[in-house]
Amino acid sequence: MAAVLTGRHDLQKFVMVHGPGGTGKGTILRLITKLIGDNNVVASTLRKTQQSPYETANFYTKRLVIFSDAEDYAGDVSVLKAMTGGDLLPYERKYKDAEQPFLFQGTVMIASNHPIKSSDKSSALSRRMISIVFNQVVSEKEKTENQNFEDELISELPGLFNKLVQISPDEVTRAIRKLAPSILETKLDAEMEANSILAWAHEWLVRCEDGQSETRIGSAPLSGTYATTSYLYGSYLIFCDSQGRKPVGLVNFSEYVIDNCISRGVNTEKIKTKAGMILEGLRLRTKEDKCDYLFI
Repeated sequence: MAAVLTGRHDLQKFVMVHGPGGTGKGTILRLITKLIGDNNVVASTLRKTQQSPYETANFYTKRLVIFSDAEDYAGDVSVLKAMTGGDLLPYERKYKDAEQPFLFQGTVMIASNHPIKSSDKSSALSRRMISIVFNQVVSEKEKTENQNFEDELISELPGLFNKLVQISPDEVTRAIRKLAPSILETKLDAEMEANSILAWAHEWLVRCEDGQSETRIGSAPLSGTYATTSYLYGSYLIFCDSQGRKPVGLVNFSEYVIDNCISRGVNTEKIKTKAGMILEGLRLRTKEDKCDYLFI
């Protein structure tokens, strides 16, 4: 909240609030809106942001943008990446000349029943996402017994505001850069739900030990039916087929695997050997492997 309140866009993070309905996601967003001020907050959708050339103009000077359609959208997220990556956004309004592009200096929050999905399988979004799970459904009995609960929280906002503005920028930076283990675990789960490459690599790949050979990348079979677990790409196709996910093509497969691995401290590169192309230091997991998952 301190980062949102003080406009710490330099941290290049966005907040993903997700969980079942009735768990309080709407409540926390309303409270944050009250804290920041209605005039400093704008609601939008990822679809509108990508499809309308005029939508980003609404974000100019805002401290907080809330997206609420994540579970219904699985397309391009280049504007979201620009907003959270320090890139310039277009400033265009209907029937008016376009003005100079601007740098979004606020924070993005996404509210959804499920983690965000997109066509981008790189680590760009994963690096920037802070995942907060709401998983305790408030019963009707609890709602009846605490009808004034939200109003009571609103009455505490002035005191919260005073505490937040007293937090130093360095303390905010440390808290965001070094997340608690429980938050990191939740973050990884959310990322894997959205990213088939990451989920497959985490479960199916292990690091090679002394004397062990890497698994070849392999080629693209006619379909997942003809895929084989003897090769990296074939095992990835089988993984996607078993979970009803849409796989990425072979052309981009290695690039995405390398990107997701390196961003999480697992160094590898694509190397050509006499046997074929490999990802250095990585092989497929076998039944005999008792080692941890790749990104733990």
